[in-house]
Amino acid sequence: MSLSDEEQRALDEIEYTLNLDSPRLTASLRGARTHPGWTTGSSSGGQLLADVSLLLTGLTVLLIGVHANSGVGIAVGVVGYVVVVVSVQEMVSTLRRKRVARRTL
Repeated sequence: MSLSDEEQRALDEIEYTLNLDSPRLTASLRGARTHPGWTTGSSSGGQLLADVSLLLTGLTVLLIGVHANSGVGIAVGVVGYVVVVVSVQEMVSTLRRKRVARRTL
C-alpha cells in the first residue's frame, strides 16, 4: 500500500527535521532498514518474545482464576482466557509476517 502525496510529504518533512536535529540517529536508522516498509528480523524476534510473555501471563491469570472459588475467580479466568487467545493470534501473525519477510528478501 503506497502513501498518498500528503502523507509522503509529511513523512519527508519529519525525516528532514529529524536529520537536522540528530544526523547520527538518522544515519543509524537508515542503515538498519533492510527494505523500505519492512522491519529487520530482530524486531519481529522482539515481538515474538513479547507474545510469548503475554501468553505465559495469560496462562497464569487463567490458572489463578480456575483455583479461586468465587464469582471473581470466574471473571479472572475469563480474562486470562482472552489474554491467551489474543497472544496466540499475535504470535501466529508475527510468525507469518516473519515468513513473508524472509521470502521477499
